[in-house]
Amino acid sequence: MSLAAAQQAIFSFVQTASGLAAGQVVWDGQQASAPDGQFIKIRMGDILALGARDELKTTTVQAWATGTVYGVGDQVSYGGNLWAVTVAGAGTSTVAPPGGADGYTWNNLGAIAGQEIDQKAIGRREFDLTVQCFGGAGQEAGDSSPAAVLSAVRAALTLPSKRAALSVAGLTCFDPGSVCNVAAVAGTIFEPRAIFEGRWYINEKVDENTGYIETVNAVGTITNPGDPLSPFTVDVTATSP
Repeated sequence: MSLAAAQQAIFSFVQTASGLAAGQVVWDGQQASAPDGQFIKIRMGDILALGARDELKTTTVQAWATGTVYGVGDQVSYGGNLWAVTVAGAGTSTVAPPGGADGYTWNNLGAIAGQEIDQKAIGRREFDLTVQCFGGAGQEAGDSSPAAVLSAVRAALTLPSKRAALSVAGLTCFDPGSVCNVAAVAGTIFEPRAIFEGRWYINEKVDENTGYIETVNAVGTITNPGDPLSPFTVDVTATSP
């Protein structure tokens, strides 16, 4: 899974779990003013690579088959083209690419010829995720206070449906951390604030495709001093079946 897709999954999770409108949830560092009213800011920290090196997997692209469960990034051949899953359905794939009716969405990557082999570099990463909530009412407001909003987000990490959606994006929160009340005075106005910092794993995956070598031709000369037939010319051609 790419980092961009992981960020989209994190954003969607935080927004739905918090109950705030999409426009009230933002990533840190954007070149824009903060939203009016109560809002949440998300920041992904440094991304630490785990292990000395990533794993390289080489597979041959298989034909699409009905009744198969595919994940985001999986590739199949169908109709002479190479297709990759961009949205995975909840169950098996029952509609051929470009799909849709079964919940799967496929991206057409062009003719399969020359792209029959899929090479994936896969590595595990660790990162910190900071979620902050600003504004709204204070602790007296109960469920609408920043601390209560973030507590609901943290608790949602336990829900199977939320964990499954994050898992599809290659994400696992292994340490959700604690929600802290960090109310402050902004200018002359008291502003309720809360924060929690969790530690996450992500399985990052990038891939490229290559084709089979159809024909190899080698031409060379062998010299044997003293042999009247020397030099010998060798011309070898090998063709894959």
